[in-house]
Amino acid sequence: MEIKGLACVLVMMLMSISRPSSAQEPSSCRLPSSTPRTGLLGVDARYALWPFDEKEAWKRQDHVASALGVAKEVSLDLGKGVTMKLVLIPPGKFDMGTPPDEERDNPAEWERPHEVTISSPFYLGVYEVSRKQFGKFVAESGYETEVERSGRADVLDPASRRPASKGGSCWREPGFEQDDEHPVVLVTWNDASEFCEWASKKAKRKVSLPLPRYLVWVG
Repeated sequence: MEIKGLACVLVMMLMSISRPSSAQEPSSCRLPSSTPRTGLLGVDARYALWPFDEKEAWKRQDHVASALGVAKEVSLDLGKGVTMKLVLIPPGKFDMGTPPDEERDNPAEWERPHEVTISSPFYLGVYEVSRKQFGKFVAESGYETEVERSGRADVLDPASRRPASKGGSCWREPGFEQDDEHPVVLVTWNDASEFCEWASKKAKRKVSLPLPRYLVWVG
């Protein structure tokens, strides 16, 4: 079983901007009733321009927030004082893939350059999912990770600097010192998906793992 850290699999939480299903949803997360759901690429030609600098990125965020009447930052309440900060990401177009001058010897590591369109804005977590946030999920749901069920995990061996199977390691005891604010590790994609399902119920809207194109877009 391949074990990865949530900091790798779920770098940041992705939350869609859609009409909440509950009247209890914070007003800062709501869309006005007149807001179209078709994205914002047609609102301003700037969204088709890439690359751009940090100043332009902030301008785009301001424009999207103003056009939709939503907050640039939202806080997802996970309960008992545990929160998750998310930030508004504008739509746009960009080139994704391996540049010709960076092609790898292994074809499996090469991706043909192509244009990608992010057609709608979305919220993305500012930080990696922390041990405290994941621990709240585990405490509330009683979930047991795949590593905990298997009893073993692939961890970095300090001597060889290579992954090695080790018994007894899990997200609670990864084999190195962490506090509650550090990113949770030694969880699988399936564990991360379960976390997202739980977070979706908390947010009263869809929360999901970000696809690679979203991470490249914000990177």
